[in-house]
Amino acid sequence: MNRLCKNFCKMILTNFGAYNPIIVFYGSNIYNESSSDLDVCLIFNQPVDNQLKQEIINKTIQFQRESLLRIDEEIPFDNKLIYTLNELEDVFIDSPFRDGDNFKLDEIVKTQEFLSSGVMKKRLLINLLTTDHRIVNDRAKQIRRFENMAWNELLLMLRGVFGTDITSVDNVLDHLYVNPNTHLGGEMHLGYKLGNPNKRKYLKIKIKKACKSFHKSKY
Repeated sequence: MNRLCKNFCKMILTNFGAYNPIIVFYGSNIYNESSSDLDVCLIFNQPVDNQLKQEIINKTIQFQRESLLRIDEEIPFDNKLIYTLNELEDVFIDSPFRDGDNFKLDEIVKTQEFLSSGVMKKRLLINLLTTDHRIVNDRAKQIRRFENMAWNELLLMLRGVFGTDITSVDNVLDHLYVNPNTHLGGEMHLGYKLGNPNKRKYLKIKIKKACKSFHKSKY
């Protein structure tokens, strides 16, 4: 991680360390590179009341401004910055990729309603858990369990919606990057973006492992 991530950790732990948050960084800064904004979320063991949530959001925005970073609020901070462990559990109890016994993939609609929705929040979390990230807390093992669940849910969805051959790492990767029906990719699809070789390498390793585990399971 670069100095920006380390400074953010220091700020969060100074102000909110008593709540023992799990800090998760993703995006370019984890490769010791510079980025126009800071991709980070905080995961709490207990529910976070509105007052505390707003304090954390305000401190995060202040930190980014003082660090001369772009403030990206297309997806509101209260829908992408703070999660609880119960919310992680709920992603797989009430998956954004399921409609009863069927699988689905809602199109991304860039409206305030959709970007602020529970579906969007859950999809962001699945993307975060399956892309390269760094966990800052001694409770990292708690998050690793959800990573495996996220990959399993993705594979089931790709097979159910697109008929993706999930014995093929390349087919899975292609369909993560681009919707084979609409040909939309990146943030208009599942959030996986072409262009960064480090991220692509990470995904291929994780997909290979996930596919192997998937075919050993009951699925």
